[in-house]
Amino acid sequence: MEHEPKIPREVVDEGEELRRGRSKSDKKCSDSEWLLAGLTRLIRYLPEMEPDPVANIGHLTALCGEHLSARFALYHHLDCAKASLWSKWNTPPDFDETGSSSVCRDVAEKARSQVSVIRNLKETGYARTDLVLRHELQTYVGCAIKWDKAVIGLLSLYFQHEYELKERDKRLLEAVALMAATEEKRNRSETALLLGNYSVSEVLSASPLAISYFQDGRLRWANEAMLELFGEDAELEYPGKSPRDFYPSDDEYDRVRSIIYRNLAAGRLAEADAKFKRKDGSLFDGHIMAGSPDPSNPRTGTIMTISDITAKKRAEEALHQSEENYKLLYEQSNRAQELYRSLLNSCADAIVIYDMEGRAQYISDSFTHTFGWTKNDVIGKQIPFVPESERELTMTQVYNLLSGRVARGAFETKRYRKDGRVLDVRVSASRYHDLEGKPAGMLVILSDITENKRAEEALAQSEARLRMLSTQLLTAQEHERKRVSRELHDGLGQSLTALRFKLEDAFSEPCAFGPQPQSETLSALLLAIRGLIEEVHRISMDLRPSMLDDLGILATIKWFLREFQASCSSINIEKTIRLEEREVPEALKTVLFRVLQEAFNNIAKHSRAQRVQLYLGRTDLGIELIVRDDGVGFDMNDALPPGGARRGLGIASIRERIELSGGSFNIESTKGGGTTIRALWLEKASTSIPL
Repeated sequence: MEHEPKIPREVVDEGEELRRGRSKSDKKCSDSEWLLAGLTRLIRYLPEMEPDPVANIGHLTALCGEHLSARFALYHHLDCAKASLWSKWNTPPDFDETGSSSVCRDVAEKARSQVSVIRNLKETGYARTDLVLRHELQTYVGCAIKWDKAVIGLLSLYFQHEYELKERDKRLLEAVALMAATEEKRNRSETALLLGNYSVSEVLSASPLAISYFQDGRLRWANEAMLELFGEDAELEYPGKSPRDFYPSDDEYDRVRSIIYRNLAAGRLAEADAKFKRKDGSLFDGHIMAGSPDPSNPRTGTIMTISDITAKKRAEEALHQSEENYKLLYEQSNRAQELYRSLLNSCADAIVIYDMEGRAQYISDSFTHTFGWTKNDVIGKQIPFVPESERELTMTQVYNLLSGRVARGAFETKRYRKDGRVLDVRVSASRYHDLEGKPAGMLVILSDITENKRAEEALAQSEARLRMLSTQLLTAQEHERKRVSRELHDGLGQSLTALRFKLEDAFSEPCAFGPQPQSETLSALLLAIRGLIEEVHRISMDLRPSMLDDLGILATIKWFLREFQASCSSINIEKTIRLEEREVPEALKTVLFRVLQEAFNNIAKHSRAQRVQLYLGRTDLGIELIVRDDGVGFDMNDALPPGGARRGLGIASIRERIELSGGSFNIESTKGGGTTIRALWLEKASTSIPL
């Protein structure tokens, strides 16, 4: 039952002209014109169709293959698992249908949609078949012929090139499939001749395109898709309706009518975008295509297809709005970039932006002012301003930053100017990312701190000189106290003691001349001398207790606490000493005593404490001294005001002695919460105190 179809010459010629889109202007046709040309060829061929369904399917195969410019086309009738070749078009003389039946069965079994495409046939399982190898086929397009959801036939198109299936191709294939399905059904039915009179109407009615036919200015026929598109009732539907009824206004109708008539008169397919009105009054955007057997007088008959392009219009409007938004965003981006550059250039610090390779992508005006290099000198290059001595530090910082170990970094280093001078700079750097979130480089800010460094060095030298002077003053003061204390003790103290002994001897010896009339006066004088001796001893001990040099700091602390307890009996002292005399450096002993002396004097004068805790011991770090009381406490801001006021002279003296001796000082106090003084001398610092 194989047929070689023969298409009437007039249909071929007219269809070829329409397919190629040739007109008086000799321009290529659009997809819409191409599709309408194919449908026109099918409709014009309908009167030529034969009673034999198989022959008609052959003609459809030929029309489809020729219109899509295939190498050759085949039609297989499917009955269960058996595929029978019913028609072939343009096949070569040595064509063997064996391979084609295999492809046909596979496509029919696996196809998920009505139209299937297999590309790169030479790389598929069909590459070894004689069909593909002999004819050097590249692309296969198959259109399933269905009836009641069952695949009853397959239209196959073979191409020797890479063929891109377009939406217009699919629509044409679907229309052919409907007509072929009708012919298949006619072939299977005993009433094939009766059904033949209605096949065209059935095909057009089942078409997914909205198709209508107007004659003498009235609608004569419309398919189901047309009725659904406009919301018409099939029972009332279209007879006698004017085209104006489908437009929202006469102006819109006149505009579209003018376009259609003008294009048809010029021998072209007519198409236009327009607004259409449904039966319920709602409007939609549509695209109309029209053709007429008599272009010089379209009123004699015009076939039209209308497609709803509302979604397309909305997409175009959204695209246009998106383009406008993008244009606005682009302009805003340009303004933002200008503002960004202006901000960077207005920054007093030098700014450099590097890529991942360390090449400068941007330098600010301040960079040129500070380092001397211009944009032409360094953009796209590595800036040669890192001294060799700073290279290792710089590379470490850069590696940590770019590897993600740190998000940002800051360090002080040195950099060359273009003229060779060296600047002290503070570098602050952070990693930045591209739009995909990948590291893209570094933003570096360089602050010239050369003058600050010089000022800091000068200040440090000044502070060092002041500390040395203070240390020398304290040392001289301590030496002078020691000298005065010894002179009081050895000179005045001994003289007073000798005088006391002489008076006591004189007072105790009997007088040969009788009772001494001035005994009471001598007794009072003796008591005064004894008091004077004690006062000299006290002043001497306050100036510099001799036992500090003779017995050491621990014995001196015990003596001092006894004396303090005697004079302030209301204060209970808790003492904890956890170190040996040999563990305290000689230079630190005087500092410890003076700090302890000043702290307890403050407690006696101001704290109104009932208990004092003293701790002196050795820790892992060094020697620690803690003095804590439960007194009234004070406000730290009041006791140590800025500006060097004398209100906190006692505390300031304690701090000065501790810090000059290489220790660290800390004080904590609140009103009503007591006061705690802590001092810590590190091991190395405490052994080299210049006192």
